[in-house]
Amino acid sequence: MNKVFKQLFNLSITLTTVNLLMGCSVLLKSRTEGNKAEARKARATEPIVSPALKNAVNDLQDLKIKSEGEYGIKLREYEDKLKEIVPVAKIAQGDAEALAAMKSALEGHKLALEFWRCDRLSGYDQLHECRDKELQGIFNKYPEIKEQALALVEENSSYISARLDQESLLDAIWSQANADTSIAHRIIYPPLDLTNTVTDEN
Repeated sequence: MNKVFKQLFNLSITLTTVNLLMGCSVLLKSRTEGNKAEARKARATEPIVSPALKNAVNDLQDLKIKSEGEYGIKLREYEDKLKEIVPVAKIAQGDAEALAAMKSALEGHKLALEFWRCDRLSGYDQLHECRDKELQGIFNKYPEIKEQALALVEENSSYISARLDQESLLDAIWSQANADTSIAHRIIYPPLDLTNTVTDEN
């Protein structure tokens, strides 16, 4: 009798274990399929962009790193880099928000370059006439920079630019352009949600 009881008891434990394992397997499979579906959905919603847009954003990201770096960037290097980016940006296509942010960043850099190029002129009047001319485009694009700049200028100043620190102004423009670059870069390279990332092999 005891032997039969033990056999029935062992059989009961075995069946219970099998049921638990089957339940866990079904639950795990359900979660895995759900994660796969979420991963496929995430991939499907990633923006479609042209190689030109991606290249332009990558180059602008390089400019961002250099302009924010300890050693900065030289005028000639800045000029050459923008010469490379402009034709690529003209043929860029893809996600509207990324494209708009890229174009805005590039426009800011072009304004900064034209202002910086005035340094090549000799003579006080020629320098500041050139800078004041380029400031109009900068002020039109960045009203907040205009507000800060004009607060530093006296009413009877011959040249607005004469009252402004060139490096501070360039940094202000780059800050705006780099913010646009970050937006475009984040759209093209969205951060991965590692908690829901499941490989197809699983």
